Amino acid sequence: MSNEVKDELVDSATSDLRKNDWKPLVKPAVHVETDHLAESKLSPEQIIAISKLVEKTTRAAVKEATYDPRMAAQVLPKKVVPITDFSKLTMDAVYDLSVPIEAKAFMSADVLAFHLKDTNYEGRWVNKNPQNLGDKIAKGFTYVTPQDLVSIESIQTGTDAEGHFCFHDVVAMKIDKATYYAALRAAHERALATTNQANARKRAANAANDFMGQESGNDYHTAAANKKMVFYDPDVAI
Repeated sequence: MSNEVKDELVDSATSDLRKNDWKPLVKPAVHVETDHLAESKLSPEQIIAISKLVEKTTRAAVKEATYDPRMAAQVLPKKVVPITDFSKLTMDAVYDLSVPIEAKAFMSADVLAFHLKDTNYEGRWVNKNPQNLGDKIAKGFTYVTPQDLVSIESIQTGTDAEGHFCFHDVVAMKIDKATYYAALRAAHERALATTNQANARKRAANAANDFMGQESGNDYHTAAANKKMVFYDPDVAI
């Protein structure tokens, strides 16, 4: 094919690409109808009417509201809040769930709370078992007296025949923190040391088991399963 023929073919195939008809891209204008927006605007009278309707609906909802003890906050009439005047109630009201009585546990841990004037001391409740009580007195515990308390109202228990603050089988005592905290730290370190030693022996036994299993194979595993070969543990009690 001659060059002239090739040029004619190229010209005919690309003739439409050489037109100077380029136009910039223009976004179409968006027309918004504003008539219906003007119609939706509320007049002052209409706003007042809607406000009164909302108020009426809210008052009706509050009037019909019932007390729900599971809710943190609620709006309801005073007549349905938990009752504070129990003089007009009978035992039957306890089992009538429509009567708004707040359910509350009989026992509270706050009964055992008391506060000492001297913050150098720690207050504790100690079992009155003679053996235990003698041990605590030997270690430095002393009885709490009214003079030790921030106020006499700060303890909610009564006293026994000897004048000690008691609650069932425990008695209020105090001990200086320098002695008590040192003893607690010693007990904590002893517990950690015991745990660490036990874990160390357990890891050593596991390593020994793995070694014996690799060296002796099934013979060792059979003996270990039958408790015929057990590694010595110094803490095993007989």
